[in-house]
Amino acid sequence: MGFLFTRHSHGSGPEHYTSEVNGLVFEIYPMTTKSTPTAGARIGFRVDSVDETLDLLIKAGAEVVSPATDSQWGRRAVMKDLDGHVIELVEQLIEPPIDPRISLTLRVRLKDWTDVDAACYCIAIALGVAPDHGDKWDFWGGKKGMFWSNNPMGNGFYAVLEMLAETGVLEKDEEEMRFRWNPRFDWASFGEERTIR
Repeated sequence: MGFLFTRHSHGSGPEHYTSEVNGLVFEIYPMTTKSTPTAGARIGFRVDSVDETLDLLIKAGAEVVSPATDSQWGRRAVMKDLDGHVIELVEQLIEPPIDPRISLTLRVRLKDWTDVDAACYCIAIALGVAPDHGDKWDFWGGKKGMFWSNNPMGNGFYAVLEMLAETGVLEKDEEEMRFRWNPRFDWASFGEERTIR
Protein backbone atom coordinates (compact mmCIF):
# COMPACT_ATOMS: atom_id res chain seq x y z
CA MET A 1 0.00 0.00 0.00
CA GLY A 2 3.05 2.28 0.08
CA PHE A 3 3.07 3.10 3.81
CA LEU A 4 6.40 3.97 5.42
CA PHE A 5 6.11 3.40 9.18
CA THR A 6 8.11 5.05 11.93
CA ARG A 7 8.18 4.28 15.65
CA HIS A 8 6.13 6.68 17.70
CA SER A 9 5.48 7.16 21.39
CA HIS A 10 3.56 9.67 23.56
CA GLY A 11 5.35 10.04 26.88
CA SER A 12 4.64 6.90 28.90
CA GLY A 13 2.17 5.55 26.31
CA PRO A 14 2.86 2.43 24.29
CA GLU A 15 5.36 2.54 21.47
CA HIS A 16 3.55 2.04 18.19
CA TYR A 17 4.10 2.46 14.47
CA THR A 18 2.67 5.31 12.45
CA SER A 19 2.55 6.41 8.84
CA GLU A 20 1.18 9.57 7.24
CA VAL A 21 0.40 9.55 3.51
CA ASN A 22 -1.63 12.22 1.69
CA GLY A 23 -3.34 13.37 4.87
CA LEU A 24 -4.11 9.81 6.06
CA VAL A 25 -2.57 8.83 9.40
CA PHE A 26 -2.36 5.06 9.96
CA GLU A 27 -1.19 3.78 13.36
CA ILE A 28 -0.52 0.25 14.59
CA TYR A 29 -0.54 -0.29 18.37
CA PRO A 30 0.77 -3.36 20.17
CA MET A 31 -1.80 -5.93 21.24
CA THR A 32 -2.52 -5.97 24.95
CA THR A 33 -4.09 -8.71 27.03
CA LYS A 34 -7.35 -6.74 26.94
CA SER A 35 -7.50 -6.35 23.15
CA THR A 36 -8.69 -8.61 20.36
CA PRO A 37 -6.04 -9.68 17.82
CA THR A 38 -6.80 -6.90 15.30
CA ALA A 39 -8.01 -4.20 17.68
CA GLY A 40 -4.53 -2.62 17.78
CA ALA A 41 -5.19 -1.01 14.40
CA ARG A 42 -7.28 2.13 14.32
CA ILE A 43 -8.72 3.47 11.10
CA GLY A 44 -10.41 6.76 10.42
CA PHE A 45 -12.86 7.92 7.79
CA ARG A 46 -13.78 11.41 6.65
CA VAL A 47 -17.58 11.52 6.30
CA ASP A 48 -20.09 14.16 5.22
CA SER A 49 -21.94 14.03 8.55
CA VAL A 50 -20.48 12.45 11.69
CA ASP A 51 -23.83 12.61 13.50
CA GLU A 52 -25.81 10.89 10.73
CA THR A 53 -23.10 8.25 10.16
CA LEU A 54 -22.79 7.56 13.88
CA ASP A 55 -26.58 7.18 14.21
CA LEU A 56 -26.59 4.61 11.40
CA LEU A 57 -23.69 2.69 12.93
CA ILE A 58 -25.28 2.67 16.40
CA LYS A 59 -28.47 1.22 14.87
CA ALA A 60 -26.27 -1.48 13.31
CA GLY A 61 -24.80 -2.35 16.73
CA ALA A 62 -21.69 -0.18 16.96
CA GLU A 63 -20.52 1.02 20.40
CA VAL A 64 -19.67 4.69 20.97
CA VAL A 65 -16.21 5.20 22.50
CA SER A 66 -16.16 9.02 22.22
CA PRO A 67 -19.38 10.85 21.28
CA ALA A 68 -19.46 13.37 18.45
CA THR A 69 -17.73 16.63 19.44
CA ASP A 70 -16.11 19.50 17.61
CA SER A 71 -12.31 19.33 17.61
CA GLN A 72 -9.39 20.92 15.81
CA TRP A 73 -9.78 18.35 13.03
CA GLY A 74 -13.50 18.94 12.62
CA ARG A 75 -16.50 17.16 14.11
CA ARG A 76 -15.17 13.85 15.44
CA ALA A 77 -16.47 10.64 17.00
CA VAL A 78 -14.83 7.32 17.87
CA MET A 79 -16.70 4.02 17.86
CA LYS A 80 -16.11 0.27 18.00
CA ASP A 81 -17.50 -2.03 15.38
CA LEU A 82 -19.06 -5.41 16.18
CA ASP A 83 -15.61 -7.06 16.16
CA GLY A 84 -14.14 -4.52 18.58
CA HIS A 85 -12.16 -2.48 16.01
CA VAL A 86 -11.83 1.19 16.94
CA ILE A 87 -12.91 3.51 14.13
CA GLU A 88 -12.70 7.29 14.05
CA LEU A 89 -15.15 9.39 12.04
CA VAL A 90 -14.26 12.97 11.09
CA GLU A 91 -16.38 15.62 9.41
CA GLN A 92 -14.52 18.67 8.20
CA LEU A 93 -16.05 21.82 9.66
CA ILE A 94 -16.32 25.00 7.67
CA GLU A 95 -13.78 27.34 9.21
CA PRO A 96 -14.42 31.04 9.67
CA PRO A 97 -11.88 33.42 8.13
CA ILE A 98 -8.79 33.76 10.30
CA ASP A 99 -7.86 37.18 11.62
CA PRO A 100 -4.02 37.27 11.40
CA ARG A 101 -3.95 39.36 14.60
CA ILE A 102 -5.43 36.49 16.63
CA SER A 103 -3.17 34.77 19.12
CA LEU A 104 -5.19 32.20 20.96
CA THR A 105 -4.30 31.30 24.51
CA LEU A 106 -3.60 27.78 25.64
CA ARG A 107 -6.91 27.94 27.55
CA VAL A 108 -8.76 28.52 24.26
CA ARG A 109 -6.70 26.11 22.15
CA LEU A 110 -7.11 23.25 24.63
CA LYS A 111 -10.71 23.89 25.71
CA ASP A 112 -11.74 20.50 24.23
CA TRP A 113 -9.94 17.17 24.52
CA THR A 114 -6.93 17.45 22.22
CA ASP A 115 -4.68 14.65 20.94
CA VAL A 116 -1.22 14.73 22.51
CA ASP A 117 0.48 15.64 19.20
CA ALA A 118 -1.73 18.70 18.69
CA ALA A 119 -1.45 19.62 22.38
CA CYS A 120 2.37 19.54 22.05
CA TYR A 121 2.03 21.82 19.04
CA CYS A 122 -0.08 24.22 21.15
CA ILE A 123 2.75 24.31 23.71
CA ALA A 124 5.21 25.05 20.88
CA ILE A 125 3.02 27.98 19.77
CA ALA A 126 2.66 29.26 23.35
CA LEU A 127 6.46 29.21 23.71
CA GLY A 128 6.91 31.02 20.39
CA VAL A 129 8.72 28.06 18.80
CA ALA A 130 6.06 27.25 16.17
CA PRO A 131 4.12 29.69 13.97
CA ASP A 132 0.68 30.77 15.18
CA HIS A 133 -2.02 30.38 12.53
CA GLY A 134 -4.86 31.58 14.78
CA ASP A 135 -7.50 28.91 15.21
CA LYS A 136 -6.63 27.15 11.95
CA TRP A 137 -5.39 23.63 12.65
CA ASP A 138 -3.77 22.89 9.28
CA PHE A 139 -0.52 23.53 11.06
CA TRP A 140 2.02 20.76 10.76
CA GLY A 141 3.90 22.24 7.80
CA GLY A 142 5.83 19.00 7.32
CA LYS A 143 6.96 18.95 10.96
CA LYS A 144 4.35 16.65 12.54
CA GLY A 145 7.00 14.04 13.33
CA MET A 146 8.58 16.53 15.75
CA PHE A 147 5.51 16.22 17.97
CA TRP A 148 5.04 12.46 17.88
CA SER A 149 8.48 10.96 17.69
CA ASN A 150 11.10 10.45 20.35
CA ASN A 151 13.28 13.57 20.01
CA PRO A 152 14.51 16.22 22.48
CA MET A 153 12.18 19.01 21.35
CA GLY A 154 9.03 16.85 21.15
CA ASN A 155 9.86 15.25 24.49
CA GLY A 156 10.29 18.73 26.00
CA PHE A 157 6.85 19.86 24.80
CA TYR A 158 5.36 16.65 26.21
CA ALA A 159 7.11 17.23 29.56
CA VAL A 160 5.47 20.67 29.76
CA LEU A 161 2.05 19.09 29.15
CA GLU A 162 2.72 16.54 31.90
CA MET A 163 3.75 19.28 34.36
CA LEU A 164 0.66 21.34 33.57
CA ALA A 165 -1.51 18.24 34.12
CA GLU A 166 0.32 17.40 37.36
CA THR A 167 -0.34 20.88 38.74
CA GLY A 168 -4.01 20.85 37.71
CA VAL A 169 -3.85 23.41 34.91
CA LEU A 170 -4.67 20.70 32.35
CA GLU A 171 -6.58 17.43 32.54
CA LYS A 172 -5.10 14.27 30.99
CA ASP A 173 -6.94 11.30 29.51
CA GLU A 174 -4.39 8.46 29.87
CA GLU A 175 -6.34 5.97 27.74
CA GLU A 176 -6.77 8.23 24.70
CA MET A 177 -3.50 10.16 25.30
CA ARG A 178 -5.10 13.59 25.10
CA PHE A 179 -5.21 16.78 27.16
CA ARG A 180 -7.60 19.66 27.79
CA TRP A 181 -7.73 22.82 29.87
CA ASN A 182 -9.05 22.07 33.35
CA PRO A 183 -12.27 24.11 33.57
CA ARG A 184 -11.97 24.04 37.38
CA PHE A 185 -8.50 25.59 37.38
CA ASP A 186 -8.55 28.99 39.10
CA TRP A 187 -5.43 31.14 38.95
CA ALA A 188 -6.58 33.26 41.90
CA SER A 189 -6.69 30.23 44.19
CA PHE A 190 -3.48 28.69 42.84
CA GLY A 191 -1.20 29.12 45.86
CA GLU A 192 2.54 29.48 46.05
CA GLU A 193 2.70 26.26 48.04
CA ARG A 194 2.11 24.31 44.81
CA THR A 195 5.30 23.99 42.83
CA ILE A 196 6.04 22.48 39.47
CA ARG A 197 8.62 19.73 39.64
